[in-house]
Amino acid sequence: MDPGITVGLIIIPQAMSYAKIATLPVQYGLYSAYIGALFYVLMGTSREIDIGPTSVISLITASLIAQYEADHEGAPTGLEGHQLASMACLVAGAIVLFLGLFRLGMVLDFIPETVLAGFTTGSAITIISCQIPKWIGAHGVSSHDLPLVVLFNSLKAIPTLSWMDAVFGISSLIFLVIVGSIADRFARQDRAWLRMLKISRFFIITTLATVASYIILSSSERPTTDSFIGKSGNSSSSNIGMITPTGTPPMLSILKTVPSGLPAPTIPPLEWSLLRELTPKMIAIVLIMVLEHVAVAKSIAQQSQYQVDTSQELTTLGLANITASFFGAYAVSGAFSRSAVKHQCSVKSPLSGFFSSALVLLAIHFLTPLFYYIPDSALSAVIIVAVSSLICLPRVFIHFYKVSVWDFVTSQITLWVTLLVSVEMGIMAGVGFSLTIMLFRIARPSCYGLAPLSGRPDVFVNMRRLSGKREDIAGDQTTTHGTLRESFQEPILASLFDSESSQDPIPAGVLAVRMDEAALFPNINIFRSYVLDQVYLQARFGGLTRKAEDRLWSDNRELYIRRLRQSASDRKGIYDCETDMTDEGLGLPRLAAVIIDCSAMNRVDSTGLDGLVRLRESLEEYAGARDDPNLFFELHFVAVNASVLRVLHQSTLLQRTRLSVISQELSGEQFSCCYYGSGFSTQRLAESNDRDPNNNSNVGSGNDKDRSKQANTCQVGIPELTRPRRICRTVLPSNTNVGTGELVHWTIRDALDAIMEHGREWAVALEVGSMGKDKRRGERGSLEDDHDSLASIEV
Repeated sequence: MDPGITVGLIIIPQAMSYAKIATLPVQYGLYSAYIGALFYVLMGTSREIDIGPTSVISLITASLIAQYEADHEGAPTGLEGHQLASMACLVAGAIVLFLGLFRLGMVLDFIPETVLAGFTTGSAITIISCQIPKWIGAHGVSSHDLPLVVLFNSLKAIPTLSWMDAVFGISSLIFLVIVGSIADRFARQDRAWLRMLKISRFFIITTLATVASYIILSSSERPTTDSFIGKSGNSSSSNIGMITPTGTPPMLSILKTVPSGLPAPTIPPLEWSLLRELTPKMIAIVLIMVLEHVAVAKSIAQQSQYQVDTSQELTTLGLANITASFFGAYAVSGAFSRSAVKHQCSVKSPLSGFFSSALVLLAIHFLTPLFYYIPDSALSAVIIVAVSSLICLPRVFIHFYKVSVWDFVTSQITLWVTLLVSVEMGIMAGVGFSLTIMLFRIARPSCYGLAPLSGRPDVFVNMRRLSGKREDIAGDQTTTHGTLRESFQEPILASLFDSESSQDPIPAGVLAVRMDEAALFPNINIFRSYVLDQVYLQARFGGLTRKAEDRLWSDNRELYIRRLRQSASDRKGIYDCETDMTDEGLGLPRLAAVIIDCSAMNRVDSTGLDGLVRLRESLEEYAGARDDPNLFFELHFVAVNASVLRVLHQSTLLQRTRLSVISQELSGEQFSCCYYGSGFSTQRLAESNDRDPNNNSNVGSGNDKDRSKQANTCQVGIPELTRPRRICRTVLPSNTNVGTGELVHWTIRDALDAIMEHGREWAVALEVGSMGKDKRRGERGSLEDDHDSLASIEV
């Protein structure tokens, strides 16, 4: 019972204060305070959360009422402010109920913490600036202007301010700050009376200010004027604080009459034309309502080590607002301060909300005559202290800057738009900008090459940080062909690399690349362009050079490659200024294989898959494998997750390319020489015709051991022929019993080992084809010297 009563003592002055922010009579804040909390007891899943009016929602509600009054100024009939607030409560509750029933709380994930920090800070500053005129008794100053305008007008009104209001407001603020500071300073001593004093300080100062106001006004010969009494004797925000007809400010601004009892249930007015006009404001109310509630529930549940059902919370919040709208309340949500008080009191169930609601009901029925003398300036001090905790300190924004400049920019855009335009435009601008940054990061991902750490050949890191030159020693000739072996510029990481090692980190002609994003339609062309640019920089063109009349008029690849190499040289100082930027001048190797690290590629869509297929076709064309089928080239994938692997299977990316020697007659017999995976097999064509084509159980048997032995004794390399012979390039059929492990690997080192093995097998296949050709020439007696050279590229 104690936590519920404690929160009740807090919520009574806060509810009246927040109603003043919403430019509503204070009783509507009390209606909102008890109905929301009472309903949450029945369906809520968080034991600490307290439902009621909040400062930010009250501010947006005031903006909604002000917009309606400005649009319908001079109209003979119109809705009152509390009717508009109830209508917004009903609509917002229905939307939140829809989100909860259909489990659409995921929309909250698109609002980052940076937007919330900027928005809450801007809203808190706006609320504080709006309370300054009432806090110091500066009458005649409109609180609906921008914060800087309100502050400037308040300073101009200092000569005419009410000194009694200023005394009550400043003294109340000093009391609240001192009590809070003392309680925080001695918080480690765990003194219950200090904690209770801090929690109930709002109720204490409201009571003290009311008693002092009653004594002063009762003994004064000059009572307050009736210009502060609204319709039907109710306090009206439109005339509280106005200058009296005599031109002199009142001695002390007070609440005046507050109706007692509960209003009869009524259906809030619904006008579709009005809903269209106020849609932006209502969307802002929904967003803030949901964000505040879910943020409070998850934060406290995490501290208390239990889980809350987000969908159930949204359903409960929606039903609470729909119900409250029929009793004259305006939009409610989970309150930070009151929920924190419940958490400190270690409540065990949501039942504590029943006692706080009961206390508010008692106040509505029996204590409203005592509210007559509550000073406006004291309530303004309560508001200022209550919302000051929402202001993020500079260290929060400094932290955003250190983490990401874009996070800092997002928070600042949200903050300043909230201050200079409006609260609803602030959150919309922040969410819109953050979504734009997210889409930009997806569309422009980080792509880079990979190189192994010295002494750790199984660990590959970003090669973008590397700089310098790598010299490739091939016999007696020294050539510079790229930046695959460089040293880290950062001193901390420089020790991880052995710049003196003469061993190439990745074989010449092999590239390892990575994209830190899913392969989707916005970014696949960027990734494809990056891979091709790296190929142009580190490998030579291996295809046939077409004549000018056979090329498209827009084909300027040679010029583009020269400019790309020159730009890289000027930027990194790789080559001398006299170096020829052609393939021959640089001595670049032929492209043999490309490895794509898919560890960060968690998803591939249809456009991304098509882009990968087109990338392989472009790489094959540059490597020369499309012009000369005897040339070796493979595209390997590393660290592929199950979902991406399933998508890759829908294309030909995982189908291995093989060499087949057709119709060779060796020793009077026909053979079919091919390799499957890591085994090189020679089988009789007649035997392969007799057995099931899907059965590959005989692969690797018979003369495979001899062939494998011969393959190991051959020169390790990726052979090239000057022109294709009767050796053709085919693709393994889809029904061949060969696993995807041939092109898909766990690590880059496994992929490099597979490329080495495949290169040796390719060399053996070419050697066998050449042996068969020489055998047939000898039997015909027309053996001639074969001038075809096997130029080997070291792997």
